[in-house]
Amino acid sequence: MMLRLIHIVRFVLLTDNRVLFYVKIVIMDVVLLVIYIISSVGGATLIKYSTHVKITALFTVPVVNMSISWMTLLGMLGYGFSFCLYIILLSKLDLSFLTPVATAAIYTLLMLVSFFIFSETFTLWKVIGCVLILAGVILVILNK
Repeated sequence: MMLRLIHIVRFVLLTDNRVLFYVKIVIMDVVLLVIYIISSVGGATLIKYSTHVKITALFTVPVVNMSISWMTLLGMLGYGFSFCLYIILLSKLDLSFLTPVATAAIYTLLMLVSFFIFSETFTLWKVIGCVLILAGVILVILNK
């Protein structure tokens, strides 16, 4: 069954350049989505990690007495970059598809990062919540 599907896809790709162009666009959107997710998770992780280690502050924000280190700035840049990618993705993908998929992926990855890097607790309720979120995303993807 899978081999037949591969042959059908290969036939369509070889016979119609428009389909090939569409596949390239879809792959590029997926790559942008993955980079968005990684930069968002990376930014959050760096900002959180910068609060756990002693790093010399580059400057302090006086109003809130917040010390900013190079790691915090790098995390902020990751977040800023992910926001720019999110704007680009909004112009290419449906909002009803992009937001649930990206949010679920970011939440799941942050939960894993918090467990493995920050030794935060991994409760049954978090696992159940994560499974329900992923199930909802699967329903959104299947409905697309």
